[in-house]
Amino acid sequence: MMKRIALAVALACACSIGAVAAEQKPKSAAAAAASLAKVGKESFSGNPSLIACVSGQYYNQHSLGFVVRGTRIRVDIQSGETIDPIATVVLLQMGPNAPNGSRASSAYDDDSGGGNDPRIEIVAEYDGNVMVSVGSYDGTAGCYALKAELSLP
Repeated sequence: MMKRIALAVALACACSIGAVAAEQKPKSAAAAAASLAKVGKESFSGNPSLIACVSGQYYNQHSLGFVVRGTRIRVDIQSGETIDPIATVVLLQMGPNAPNGSRASSAYDDDSGGGNDPRIEIVAEYDGNVMVSVGSYDGTAGCYALKAELSLP
């Protein structure tokens, strides 16, 4: 009996999450295409590294891979004014070189890239893996372009 109740609760939660995500998506394929057409064209020199969309309270995670100490990391997010994106860059080190087996440092930004767009510029304090998390400040659904530049020391 308890297993059936737990399964019913899990199913109800999954359906609720799916319904919330569905409500936050652009209303049509044409709206999504129009949103994507606006991003990545206004302030980037060169091409964006990727284009993605967010919705509601969900954030996207993008791995930039391994960097060595001293690497300059610049991440620009451009929304084309479809959303107010926010971003966090996390540098994570694990293993015997990290104090206590692991350490992390992060940088957050909302609007330093101009308009509503974030820009994060950091220098890696230690060797590690870089992750970028991007979401919408107010939960509005929309798309963005991400451009990442890594400059070796």
